[in-house]
Amino acid sequence: MIRQALYLSHLFPSFNPRQALAFERAFGDRAPTEKLLRELGFFKAAESLKIHSEKWTEALKLSEILNRKPKCGEIVYFDEKRFPHRLRELAQPPPFLFVRGDLKVLHEDFFAIVGARHCSQLGRWWLQENIKKIIDQGFFTVSGGAYGIDAVVHEETLKALGKTVCVLPGGVDRPYPGGNFELFEKVMASGGALMSEYLPGTLARAAHFHRRNRLISGLAEAVIIVEAGRKSGTMITVKAAIEQNRDVFVLPGPPGLASYEGSLDLIEEGATMVRSGDEFEACCASLKKTLKNRAMSPTLWS
Repeated sequence: MIRQALYLSHLFPSFNPRQALAFERAFGDRAPTEKLLRELGFFKAAESLKIHSEKWTEALKLSEILNRKPKCGEIVYFDEKRFPHRLRELAQPPPFLFVRGDLKVLHEDFFAIVGARHCSQLGRWWLQENIKKIIDQGFFTVSGGAYGIDAVVHEETLKALGKTVCVLPGGVDRPYPGGNFELFEKVMASGGALMSEYLPGTLARAAHFHRRNRLISGLAEAVIIVEAGRKSGTMITVKAAIEQNRDVFVLPGPPGLASYEGSLDLIEEGATMVRSGDEFEACCASLKKTLKNRAMSPTLWS
């Protein structure tokens, strides 16, 4: 039953995983009727019982369909201990995740690092010089697997012998972009993972990127903005990070360069500016110390 409810949560975004769990506890194996769903406030009144019935049938069949999908990885459900605890705390957590690679890596301490697809040489250089400092402090990296800054994050993490996670805007069996296929394979072979909330076979679409970005920041303890334009996907990640109460670090860039206009705005609005590698290393060490203290005193941080 609970798997049915979580699948229904995927099919109806208004029926979130927490509601699914409550529904399962309250109603057991009873199929949802139009009257019951309306009473619970899960769906708009205009939605018909026929649609509900079709969706419920689709939810019942989904598990069988997924079991036949090649390369869909492991399915991790919201109610399982294997589900990343940071993502469980989100306002809009996914009902399940598909993971290819090492599932255990999702429970480590992450820095999310994001930036422009058409990035500058300055952004590339900073990552090449400083990723190792993140790894040496015991952090893992997470980004979106896209061209530009994302790809450099994953590549430099692997060069530093670290582990990294790619959060994808489509199915894990069809990682996007296809031009990064070899990179994705290296990520998995090196103990990292590909992760997505989208069903296997799902193609990346524009709307998926915005939704995906909340998982990039959500999986991490802090977010580093390497370079961001004013109207960019990176700024959407920043918004999600702030809503999730994540620390946000921003690299300053040269005035007049479009790919740094958003970054400079963030600094002006009060984001933590990181001016040098040493300054950033100190931030990493401070955050790691905070996490260790939290682990030693769980009752104080619950």
